[in-house]
Amino acid sequence: MRYIAERDEIDMRLGLQQWIKKLGPKRAFEFQEDAYYGKVKGLLTHTNVRRDKSDCYPDERLVEVILKL
Repeated sequence: MRYIAERDEIDMRLGLQQWIKKLGPKRAFEFQEDAYYGKVKGLLTHTNVRRDKSDCYPDERLVEVILKL
């Protein structure tokens, strides 16, 4: 994951990590309009950019890993 972030110049603290801290885990994994419009270059899920998809959910262990990035 870090290799891809470095290669594509993606700040892993943006997107999910930022939203978890601001909105809480449940809302962070929901559709995010800014992500949909390409305004966020960070760690995202399909669910953040598409209403018709789901792939990740706010599992406690996943949230913990994301917050440590």
